[in-house]
Amino acid sequence: MEDKLGRYAYILGVLIAVVLGIFSLYISDTAVLVLTSFIVIFGLLVGLLNVAEGQIKDFLLYSVVLIIAAGMGSVGTTLVSVSGVGILLDGVFSYLLMFLVPATAVVSLKAVLNLAKPASKGRKVAAKKRVTKKKRRRKK
Repeated sequence: MEDKLGRYAYILGVLIAVVLGIFSLYISDTAVLVLTSFIVIFGLLVGLLNVAEGQIKDFLLYSVVLIIAAGMGSVGTTLVSVSGVGILLDGVFSYLLMFLVPATAVVSLKAVLNLAKPASKGRKVAAKKRVTKKKRRRKK
């Protein structure tokens, strides 16, 4: 169930971000505020439910790339100066950032917590073998 909820949160978050980015000029301020809140909540849900432990590094890499691209695309007058679609793209990138940043923050915190966990027995054995190999090399 969590898997489906995370998947739906991702799809809805991206869809709402794109729709808001395109139509935010034509929607009331109250509706934009409510939909923006949903974008942030969906981002948090994606970070909590949608990323498995083995996918953390990939998710963080891809998310950071998207955040940088979206951030650079919506900075200042870069896209706004493009006639016709510039304002729309600027809005889409801004709302995508509102979705991606909370998801990335949650997954980053999960990764830090995983690093802080005590080492498993397998990792302890591997670390011990590395230490003994270094000691053997020093003796030679």
